[in-house]
Parts: sequence; C-alpha cells; structure tokens
Amino acid sequence: MLLPLYEFSHMADEDVSTPGTGISFSPATRFAHKSGDAVQALGSGITLDSALERNHEAGAPVNNPLVASSGFQGPARPDQLYGMPLSAASGSIALMDGSGKLVADAMIYGSQQSNSSANGTVPSPELATLEGNQSHGGCMVVVPGTGFSGSGIALQPASLVNRSIGRFPDGSDTDSNCNDFTLQNTITLLISAAAGTENIKVASTAEFSAGQEIIIGTGNNREAAIIKTIGTPGSTTLNTYTSKGAITIPVTGLEGFQAGQTVTVDEGANLETVVIASVAPGRRRFGSRTAGPADSVTLVTPLKYSHSEGVRVSGSGITLAKPLSLAHDAGTQIADNHPTPGLPNKYFRKPLK
Repeated sequence: MLLPLYEFSHMADEDVSTPGTGISFSPATRFAHKSGDAVQALGSGITLDSALERNHEAGAPVNNPLVASSGFQGPARPDQLYGMPLSAASGSIALMDGSGKLVADAMIYGSQQSNSSANGTVPSPELATLEGNQSHGGCMVVVPGTGFSGSGIALQPASLVNRSIGRFPDGSDTDSNCNDFTLQNTITLLISAAAGTENIKVASTAEFSAGQEIIIGTGNNREAAIIKTIGTPGSTTLNTYTSKGAITIPVTGLEGFQAGQTVTVDEGANLETVVIASVAPGRRRFGSRTAGPADSVTLVTPLKYSHSEGVRVSGSGITLAKPLSLAHDAGTQIADNHPTPGLPNKYFRKPLK
C-alpha cells in the first residue's frame, strides 16, 4: 500500500492515530454527539422466566450471587453497586454533587502515562486534570498489567483478578489520583499448605510485615490470617539425587531465591541449613530440542548430607499467628490491603527503612 509523504516535520513522541473506516448505522443517528461519547451494543438481552415486578433505571446492577470468581468478593456488603459496564483496563468514574453539575471526586484509571499516547490514552482527561498534575493529561490510578508495547500495541490486563485499589491513608483525598491510592499486593503460595499449617512458603515477602492481616485464597476457599513473623521467600525441589559435599545443586525452579539468602534442604535427620552464593537459570526446552542444564543454586559451603531427588529446598517463609483452617494448593493467591466496603479500610504501606 502506498502512503502520501508527511506534509510537516514531527518531533519524537508525537501522537500517531488513524481514523479508521468507522461504523455505519441504519437508521442514522438522530442527535449530534461529541468526541469521546460511549458507543454501546445493546445485544439481544436476557429473557426472564417471569416479568419484573418493579421499574429499574438504566445502570441498575444485575448480579449473580453464585459467581465467586469475579467482582468484589468479601464478607462486607458494598454501599453501592454500579451496573453500567466499566473496562477492566482503563476508564473513569465521578461522584457529582446534588446538582449533577459539579464533580465532588473522581477516579481515572489506566496505564502509566507520559507525554505520548503511545504509552496509553487518558480515559477522561478533563477529570484527570482535576485530580492531579495539569500537564500530560493529568493524574490517574495505574492499573497493573496495562500499557503498550514498543510497537504501540495494547497489552492485555494481567493479574487483575481479585485485586482492588483503595485510598491510603483511609479517606485521604488530596485531589491527586497519583498519590491518593494504593493497590493490593498479591503473591502466591509456592507449595501447597494443609489445614493446620502455621508456616507458608511464598514467592515474595517484600511488601509484607509482622502483624499485618492477609487474605489467603479466593471464593469459598478464602480465609484471613495474621502474620507472626516474616522470613525469606522461595521454595523448590532438588532436580536429581545430590551427593554429600556438592556445592552446586540442581533444582526445579529459582523463584524467590537470591544470593546471600539462607535456605533449608530436606527435613528430619537430613535437614541442613545453607547459604546461597549464586543462582543460575537453566536453558529451557523448546519443542523437541533439548533444553540443557537445569536451574541450579551454588552454595557458600558444601552439603553435609546426601539428598534424594524431590526433597524440598526452601526459604523460611511466612509464619502465621494461628494455624490455617483450610487447605490451599500451590499457586493460591495471597493478598494484603483487602477492601472493606462501608468500614474503615485496612490498606497498608510497608514503612521505609
């Protein structure tokens, strides 16, 4: 396809857009609409087995109480539910005064901004400038997993399930979306934890502190716990039998491990404590080709005992104030800063050292 040459010179990071071919309507629209107005496909709707008993306004929420994998999940009931569709990646919502003309508060969320829309568009720039810096489209709450690749292609939202953003400190409103909100931190269990377990092995401990309340699991397998002590992250297994005196051990994964960290190897009579000197990722398998050596951990001092394939190599993890009531599989989500609609929130920021 041949394109005409530019008529003007352009600076780096200037916006580039294409109007596209648009959408044709039949019949034609009856009213004028400004740029940015929402366009919604009504679809064929849902047919009920009996007629509604009352009238309902547009935007009234329609909920399925049996769904436990999306939307807010928690013991407290929200003060208000919002029924109009909101994008999980980018959007805005405003609280108006009684006249419906003045914005009392607003939240604008999306990808991290700079001076170019190649880094994502501001959903409501007029609201964003009311809630923060007046330059570059204003301030917004950054949603994790959103953004744009170097080629300008939008990335899909990641790690958005069962995560909330809330004000910190509780009720703070400095009219800056950049500063007033904090995000739930989430990590995962690296190995399964049985009911009655007091120590859990996790991928990271960086954003957690002793005395903090956390939520382990989701839906019907969700329980609250209090952190008693914070240890070191990481948990994996030996990839093969390893002899006494070995200083480099092959493992099945390296998540959470780093140089200088103290870990334990095995259990019972063969339990020993070692310090990591370095970690080395193995070469991976692609299709039918052999990957090469496994992940490995080099120790400061050699092993005192021989260990069988599959024995556990772990950091000290997180110790809980009380044993778990439920069993949780490896990969289970652990979240802090859990939302408490209608009550003072419990969002938390780890103190700076």
